[in-house]
Amino acid sequence: MKSITTKSIDHLVSQVSKAGEEREACTSIDPEGFFLRPPPTPHHLSSFITPDEQLFQTIHMGAAVVDDAKWLLVVDGLVRKPFALSLAQLKALPETSVTSFHECYGSPLKPPNSNPWRIGNVVWTGVRLSTILALAEPLPGARFVWSEGLDHGKFFEYEADRYQKDLPVTKAQRPEVLLAWKINREPLSKERGGPVRLVVPGWFGTNSTKWLCRLSLQETRAPGPFASILYNEEDPTDPEGVRMRPVWEVEVNSMMTKPADSDVISAGLVAVEGWAWSHDGVALVEISKDEGQSWIRGKVDNKEDQAWQNFTAAVDLERGVGKLITRATSESGMKQPLTGRRNHVHSITHPRSTTWSALPIMAPFEPKFTNEIQQMMFVAGETQEIANETAALVEQIVRDQIIHLVTKAKELSTRRGEKFIAIKDILFQVRHDTARMTRLQNVIRWKRLRREARKTTNEKDKPENDAEDSLSDTDNAAEDAAKTTAEASAALMPWDEEFMFGIRPPGGDADTVQISEHTRERLVWADEVTSKMSGEEYIKWCSYRKASFHRAKEARFREWAGIGVVADLRKKDDAIEILGSIAVEMVKRLTDVALSIQAQEITTQGGKDNEAPAAALLARRQGLFLMSNPQRPAVDAGHIRKAFETTQMKPKRRGYQPNRVVGPKRLELI
Repeated sequence: MKSITTKSIDHLVSQVSKAGEEREACTSIDPEGFFLRPPPTPHHLSSFITPDEQLFQTIHMGAAVVDDAKWLLVVDGLVRKPFALSLAQLKALPETSVTSFHECYGSPLKPPNSNPWRIGNVVWTGVRLSTILALAEPLPGARFVWSEGLDHGKFFEYEADRYQKDLPVTKAQRPEVLLAWKINREPLSKERGGPVRLVVPGWFGTNSTKWLCRLSLQETRAPGPFASILYNEEDPTDPEGVRMRPVWEVEVNSMMTKPADSDVISAGLVAVEGWAWSHDGVALVEISKDEGQSWIRGKVDNKEDQAWQNFTAAVDLERGVGKLITRATSESGMKQPLTGRRNHVHSITHPRSTTWSALPIMAPFEPKFTNEIQQMMFVAGETQEIANETAALVEQIVRDQIIHLVTKAKELSTRRGEKFIAIKDILFQVRHDTARMTRLQNVIRWKRLRREARKTTNEKDKPENDAEDSLSDTDNAAEDAAKTTAEASAALMPWDEEFMFGIRPPGGDADTVQISEHTRERLVWADEVTSKMSGEEYIKWCSYRKASFHRAKEARFREWAGIGVVADLRKKDDAIEILGSIAVEMVKRLTDVALSIQAQEITTQGGKDNEAPAAALLARRQGLFLMSNPQRPAVDAGHIRKAFETTQMKPKRRGYQPNRVVGPKRLELI
């Protein structure tokens, strides 16, 4: 094979001195034989980009150990210019990246009726296969590209001297098909098929040959057992069921990542979320709560590159509902089957089911804080009279999220081996929301300051003779306390609870400054929202702004939040104050978003009659309590549902983030 030079790509193509030289790069197979690392359960696959450690692994005959210095890619067959490339020469070609879902078909020895959900979404980096084919100049008779890997050995009763697959030239020339040497911006490991593997986005992983060493263009399909015998199935489009087809294109599929099997959900509106994917894109995802008798349409993100697509929905669950089902429809109109195929629908069921996932269903929801909700919504800007049904829906949504928060807090406390949840278990879940964290820290500071003030008052109320007898002891105790506080502050670490939430964290005066700044912000806000109030509204506002879930009714709030059922909490624990504060913020946030949605609807409807109420709504941040406009109706349940869906939507992703730290999914609080 002679060396050739192409003008379009400035590099020298190598010579191969003897047939089969490319296979000498494999020094051993380690480990030998079939290997499978199953994926995590679906609710753990919450990241848009799947970390390498969470991506499934399937190795048929063992992992090839490759000497990079000896590695060669041979390109031959029905081409005008056969050649070989070293690893350095291959990487000198134009590099590109593709974000793509990556799915395993499952065992070719089992019937195609079980879905293992071996799926992930990763970033591949390498050179386009079409670039390689352009160098070789395929002949007119070339219809298939055979790909060969360096692995060899035995797969159950099948023995092969190489892993061999094929794909049509028309697919091989598509821009997303790569010869990849990186996954998620990192070099391919041995287990991932390094140093170079074929990647065929939109097709099952069996077609993405690992430890790639040879590409041969041929007129017919490959003769190896992994192409001619295994990974062929009955064509579901054949009514007679006799025609076979290769396992190539990924059929439309979906899975739920939320709710999870560990979630406790109550009857009412529940957020459902997950991923959907297909070789040709997903156009629709539906959710059923009645075994497929009826379907609720979800919202599906647009397809980005070759990646999977996020879907969200809000489902109103009734008591006794034990199963949720998701069904995706591809852009070509293909629907997921309910049973009988590997891409059958994904379901989540209650504990009595024998399937993998369970959802404990709590008692039916009953409104307990209707008056408080209406007052909180008034403070948030809805000065019209709120219907009881609307307030009940707001309460139901907030309660579901608080229970979810408590459930996750229980998981964290269990990991520490503690029976009771604590403040840090709640705050850990909102640690990424800086503004919310600051507000909650101040809630804790004021709570503890009030507690210290009460202690001081109680000390002053002691009889005078006791005070005189213990005067010297008190002075000494004060000095000791000051010294202890100073020493503790100096020893605290930034992750210690006392550092974050203590009354006197390290820095001393900085705490006073922060509290003063928080007080100033609250005063400015109060001045802005009350500046255009009527006297009657101002009186209401002053009274309603004290509305809460937990003050003077802590027992009712504990039951409402699932304390004692979902998780245990010590009596008089400040965590209940945090949960109550978060719940109030949720009500105000839902109200604010619902008012914005209503304003947009009024504006869209058009007409001069609608201009005044729309302007009043849109200007509420400059004066929340403008004079009530009788022409504008109060927000209703429809606005609240849309507001909830809006708060659950994720921001549009803009490609892979190389420095992103992948961790547990953040709780999406309202």
